[in-house]
Formats: sequence, structure tokens, C-alpha cells
Amino acid sequence: MNKKLYYIFTAGLALSLALVFAGYIYALAGGYNIFEEIPPQAYFGQDSFFLGPPLPETFLYLGLFFLNLTPVAGLFYCMVYFLAKKEYRFFAVCTAIMALLAAGAVLGIFLGQ
Repeated sequence: MNKKLYYIFTAGLALSLALVFAGYIYALAGGYNIFEEIPPQAYFGQDSFFLGPPLPETFLYLGLFFLNLTPVAGLFYCMVYFLAKKEYRFFAVCTAIMALLAAGAVLGIFLGQ
């Protein structure tokens, strides 16, 4: 179990660092100022990530997204592992933590605006 968690956390960290680093390099090479505010149309309009050339901030945000998703992936692996080993008490603890994380995300989405 520890070896698999090590691989999950290492892969998540490597992916997030690569995306953030790519965003910084892209910003420096393109002459972008990543510290100025970008209007929301830039992310959802014709210059968005899926409809045109991506902005450097897109890579930065994706890197931070995967950095936040990495512990959730490790927790999900623990849930599956404890369920397979019939350790129902630890499975319940992992499920409660996952429910708290989900509730926090939902509240952050709806109350954060």
C-alpha cells in the first residue's frame, strides 16, 4: 500500500510541477504578464483552452488543480484498499474524510460567489 501511495503522490506532484513550469515558460517566451487580471471571456471565449491557443494561466490553473487532486486520489486508493482488505473501520474513516472534502468543495462553489 505504501509503495502505491508513493507512486500516486509522486505522479501527481510531477504532473502538477510540469504543468506549472510549462505555464511559466510559456508566459516568459510569449511575453505574457501572468500577474495582470484576465477577463473570464479569455477562458471561455474564442481564446479558451479548448477553442484556441491556450493562455499561460490555463497551464498554471491545471497544475494547481492536479496538485489539489493528488491527495484526493491517494484517499480514494486507500478507500479501495481498505474495502478490499475488509478493514471496514478504516474504510468508514476514509469515506467520512472524502465526504467532508466533497461537502467543502460544494459549499465553496455555491457560497464562494
